[in-house]
Amino acid sequence: MCYLTTAHNLAAHGQSIAQMEKNILMANPHLAEVFSSARFLYEAPLAISQVNFAPKEQVWDGILLVGDAAGLITPLCGNGMSMSMQAGVLALEQIHAFLSGRLTRTEMEKAYAAAWQQHFKWRTRAGRFIQEKLGGGGAEGLMQVLAALPFLSQRVIRLTHGKPF
Repeated sequence: MCYLTTAHNLAAHGQSIAQMEKNILMANPHLAEVFSSARFLYEAPLAISQVNFAPKEQVWDGILLVGDAAGLITPLCGNGMSMSMQAGVLALEQIHAFLSGRLTRTEMEKAYAAAWQQHFKWRTRAGRFIQEKLGGGGAEGLMQVLAALPFLSQRVIRLTHGKPF
């Protein structure tokens, strides 16, 4: 099982993941059922903390960045591996043009950053917006709106997941 929470939630439960899960997650009867019937692979939960989804630069010190180094996609948007592969192709195209003498180093860097922005800017921006709203306690209201307006759900998925690669 994978879920998102905040440092505040963990602190409010004495830094105990088990207590936080019991008091917050298992308050949802559907999640309580999952917790009671699941066979977990590890004895203790694996946690990643302090993940920052802020916008990033796609070029750093002359290096074209791909994957999470170029811009994290929020978990709710999913398909980050596809995004990484797409960014690799974008980088390859610009590197090839540079090595073939069609672009200068500076032109290659600018072209890659522009291509990355064209492909991923709105996707990462939408992901950050949704993550912020859901993290701020807006999940229930958003789910009610999406349930009432299925066409909107499809639009949100297209916006956050990008085109198949």
